[in-house]
Formats: sequence, structure tokens, C-alpha cells
Amino acid sequence: MDSNTKQIIKNLKVEDVIDVYSGKEHKCCCGCSGKYSYASAHRALGAKLRGYGVDDSDVNDKQVRKVFGLMIAQLYADAEIEVYGNSVDFVLGQRLYMLHFKRSDVTAVAA
Repeated sequence: MDSNTKQIIKNLKVEDVIDVYSGKEHKCCCGCSGKYSYASAHRALGAKLRGYGVDDSDVNDKQVRKVFGLMIAQLYADAEIEVYGNSVDFVLGQRLYMLHFKRSDVTAVAA
């Protein structure tokens, strides 16, 4: 992972996470092979972005913090992490993890 990517990730905050995804690697990310979990603080924004409501069963701050923590651990393990637009993703074992941030472009965080 290059130093710019590391700096971007180091500057991200769990409070900026709209939602996270945990699913099977090499499968689609529609939710059929995994689950999206939304931060309670950004529930309305999450609903707006996905185009329909976020139910109580979709809100899970604990899972959001867990996936954020896994991302930070991957950073310090020097694992491969992809940053694009307002998203970060990485694979751990056989699972794909994605985080979507409220910033329109997380790469701006490094500036």
C-alpha cells in the first residue's frame, strides 16, 4: 500500500462512516452474499443514498465500529486496502469489507 493511501486511511474517523458491508469475496455486493450495516448517526443519509429506508434491523453501530477497526488493523498489517471515491474496501480471509464515508471523496482527507 502506498504512503498516500495510508495517510488517507489514517485521517478517516469512525464518525464519518455511513455504512459498512461484510460479505463473501468474489460475490456481488447487493446484499445477497453479505450484509450492509448503517451507522445510526447517518441513517437518513444512508437511506437517501441507497434509495429506500433504513430499517432498525439495518442499523448496527457495533458492526460499523468493528469493520472500521478491522480496516485500521489491516492498515498496520500493511495489507492491501483500496480507496476510491467515498469508499474503502479490503479482503480479510474469505470476506470482503467495504466502508462508505460521508465525505464525497475520501482522498480529499489527505490534503
